[in-house]
Amino acid sequence: MAETKSMRVVPSGKIYRQMFEAQVQLNRSLTKIQRDSTTVTKSSQLGASVPVVHLTKDDIEHGLLDERQRTWADGFPNDPFTENPVAYKQYAEYIGSQMKEPVSSIEGREVRGLPDVVVAAKDKSNIIERFIAASRKERHESTVDEMQQELSLINAQVKDSKRWSPAFSEACSGLLQRLEEDDKEIARKLARIETDKSGNTLNYHSNGPRFNSWPGALDIQKCFKCFPPT
Repeated sequence: MAETKSMRVVPSGKIYRQMFEAQVQLNRSLTKIQRDSTTVTKSSQLGASVPVVHLTKDDIEHGLLDERQRTWADGFPNDPFTENPVAYKQYAEYIGSQMKEPVSSIEGREVRGLPDVVVAAKDKSNIIERFIAASRKERHESTVDEMQQELSLINAQVKDSKRWSPAFSEACSGLLQRLEEDDKEIARKLARIETDKSGNTLNYHSNGPRFNSWPGALDIQKCFKCFPPT
């Protein structure tokens, strides 16, 4: 026999509902702080970016390079006395990476920025109620669609059955008349059975085939064959 793992079902209660609502509130607050921090960072980056400079004809008369760049371009390779813009750029990037705040510090600052006391707009969250309401609405709409389909099918069957109405009414009238005659015949047989002291009329072999040969029984079978139940 295969072994089965034990499973524990967390009971549903007020304390678990409060924990769930507190977790949702914390997640929303943290998401809001991260979104605000991202907005501030992007705005600072846009402010620190290099603006577009429109050069005139006089500015580019002696070339696109300024005096410092021309000095480096005309200098000897690996000259320690000439300013190297490539090395300066690499050094600036290195200093920027060292001064950049680590991810752990950013996350810690975001957590510290959370409010100590969360004032909710409501006493409790209605997330579960909204989920239940949406589920009920979906089931209700599905049931209404099924009911409309059934009503459409019934309407189509009623329209198709209108052409059978005269024949059906005639067959029912004849059936009722035959049933009345059969009731009279049964009453006569019961009266004869009550007056019979020998008990010969209670024989099934003599009365069963006779009952099956009645016109009423044949008409009943014919009616049900012509109009089978749906």
